[in-house]
Amino acid sequence: TGYSTRGNKFSINDGQRRLLEWIAYHKLIGIEHFYLYDNSGAISANESLHSIASLFPDDVTYINWPSKICNNDKDSVGERSSQYAAEASCRLRFGPQTDWIAQFDIDEYVIPMGNSSSIHPLLDK
Repeated sequence: TGYSTRGNKFSINDGQRRLLEWIAYHKLIGIEHFYLYDNSGAISANESLHSIASLFPDDVTYINWPSKICNNDKDSVGERSSQYAAEASCRLRFGPQTDWIAQFDIDEYVIPMGNSSSIHPLLDK
């Protein structure tokens, strides 16, 4: 639920605070539901985003995703972030049930432009 700066000089562990802010903001601009794939358990057994997800029981579907890396490419020995597998899982499991779906990290914000304060006018076009 945290991150390290380039070169690992500093470590920031404020994922729970950032997730709470992120969900609250995106609800304000019209996002109706969140599918939260939490891989924080792969990094530390003491960290989890479940407590924040449980604050929004009707708006957040919580998926424990304890994989830090994955490699499903038999021709490559390199490692890939499990984020790609989580995104594919989300599209397959929940995509058919939604009109719109997008993937974002909690440091990425959707910002309506112009006179809009909601994403709905854009999605309705």
